[in-house]
Amino acid sequence: PEACNGLEDNKQENCYLEYAMEYNNEEYCPEELFACQFMFSTNEKKQELVQELFNEKGEEETNEILQIYAQQHDDSSACTFLSEGTNPRGISYIDHCILITTYANENNEHCSSLSTDELINNCNGIVECKQQGHYPITCLSFN
Repeated sequence: PEACNGLEDNKQENCYLEYAMEYNNEEYCPEELFACQFMFSTNEKKQELVQELFNEKGEEETNEILQIYAQQHDDSSACTFLSEGTNPRGISYIDHCILITTYANENNEHCSSLSTDELINNCNGIVECKQQGHYPITCLSFN
């Protein structure tokens, strides 16, 4: 992990994270690197980390960080830590995060975590839709 020290900040964080993941060892996680700490934490500790992030960055940025984390690490469980509320289409932030994570990773295993049967049905077709070259918004159909 010493090789990570000479890199630029953004690349350095990714280097430490990759090293920690490769060797499944949280000791290589820098204390300030949210993604690394979140990945190796229990649900209780994750809630504390999210609350700290919320206090520091606010609701909108915390939601964005969690959604990006979920997509990058194919981990829709991070979506459950998003705040309550809905997007302009009336989909909860949590459900939207799960759908985008499914689309980004072409992994419909996340679909069962959605809140309605309609969303689950849409989600199950989202991977096939993406493989046909469509964008997320065209892959979702609502009555």
